[in-house]
Amino acid sequence: FQRIAITEPESGELEQIIERKANDLARGQRISIDPYAIQETVRLSRRFTPYDGMPGRPVRFLENLLLNRRGKSLPGAPTDSVAIHRSEIIAQFSEETGMPRFMIDPDLPMDPEALLKHFNSRVFGQEEAVGRIVGILSTVKTALARTGKPIASMLFVGPTGVGKTELAKAWSR
Repeated sequence: FQRIAITEPESGELEQIIERKANDLARGQRISIDPYAIQETVRLSRRFTPYDGMPGRPVRFLENLLLNRRGKSLPGAPTDSVAIHRSEIIAQFSEETGMPRFMIDPDLPMDPEALLKHFNSRVFGQEEAVGRIVGILSTVKTALARTGKPIASMLFVGPTGVGKTELAKAWSR
């Protein structure tokens, strides 16, 4: 046996590969993909799904997006060309991962006070835990987490009925 290392393409080449593949997928559907949308797909994949290889994850993501787009087009609808932009990439990524849009869109601010209020309205008597969660989310939002490591790992422990599950549910809503 011989070991053959297959590495990910460099950044510029990676975007070209993804753009070529996306254009091949969109051909015949009268859909174009904005180059900034490709860059956003790469950014989100690198940041939030670092364990999936490139260009596989972004290509599968764009395939799903185009399939969803095709499924939403109605027979008899106008056949004008449609472009997929960065905002649609962010919305689809948020939907697929379950992450709130404000966490993945650098243009949307995160209001820590509003998050504290949201969590505290759902989980009673756990101000310290809620404060720590908001601190972790602030670190993730500002991209201060270490690269190459999990974005965040949280283990909620405690007796039955203290709000562990409700805290996790509050995050996903």
